[in-house]
Amino acid sequence: MEKSNLLGKKILLLIIGILMGGAFLFAQKPKIAASNGDGHFKYNNNSAEGADEGCAVCAPKGWRIDLGTPDMSNKYKVAKSGHGSKTSGSNSDWESKPLDLPPNNHQKWLTLRDLGPNGTEENVSTEITRLKKGRVYEVIVYSLTDRTIQTPESSYGVNYATVYNDKFTFSVDKTAYADRKEVDLKHDRGTWGTHRLRFVATGPTARLYLFPGHNSGGSGSYECVNISVTLNAVNDVPVANDDIIDEHNNFTTVTDYDILNNDTDINFDTGEGLQNGTVDLDPETPGQQKTITTPAGKWTVNNEGKLTFVPDKSYTGIYA
Repeated sequence: MEKSNLLGKKILLLIIGILMGGAFLFAQKPKIAASNGDGHFKYNNNSAEGADEGCAVCAPKGWRIDLGTPDMSNKYKVAKSGHGSKTSGSNSDWESKPLDLPPNNHQKWLTLRDLGPNGTEENVSTEITRLKKGRVYEVIVYSLTDRTIQTPESSYGVNYATVYNDKFTFSVDKTAYADRKEVDLKHDRGTWGTHRLRFVATGPTARLYLFPGHNSGGSGSYECVNISVTLNAVNDVPVANDDIIDEHNNFTTVTDYDILNNDTDINFDTGEGLQNGTVDLDPETPGQQKTITTPAGKWTVNNEGKLTFVPDKSYTGIYA
């Protein structure tokens, strides 16, 4: 009887495992096209397969050219002409070459120009799939602006972009004005910035749009922005709950407090939960802030998600 009962328990566990596996299978991670794919051209059927140098008047596979003549570039040159396609100033060098690679280490990326109030704003879009209606998601976009230097190889004998781009906008679905973010590029001159936008899915799919603006000085004063999007750029938003530390002793240092203990984040396709080392104590400041100082004292979080708080002895009130 004991062996029979043990076998029954094993079978039950197996059935539970199969059911859980099914749940993981059908709750997949959102999908979006990366911006470093092989380029496809706007005006012909040629392909720039495997061309890490980029291409002119093109967009990565999975991306749609909505307006203008977007390009793809690498860390040395902008919009390399070829395959029967070129644009004004393509093959120009970056002023800060070689540019740093974006955080995802892509070797090529999208380049969009602001052609001025009388020009066509170059913009592209791509579809996000595997969304669940009503769920909150976050999309991550990397951006860098730089000027270019005209070279003997520059197409049509002109420079590609002589001015830093001042801003660009990315949005999820054009009509959802709440789900859009305008990025001030003054911090992204010659260096990659990380920008996040949260949105609520209205259905199983949505579109991500990129807009470089249209306020440049026009011909001879074009601006451009480089944009990189990773294959896993869309994630379920973690559920963060407030933490209350009940400490009655004045000026007591709090150590190793598990700040993630009551928070959740499950990526159903991988089974991964919260990443302990990703806690940001000040999300409003660019980058990840693992140490901050407030009037109440100094706050520090380590790679395990454990918080240390050293109170300021001159402070009176609630620590927050």
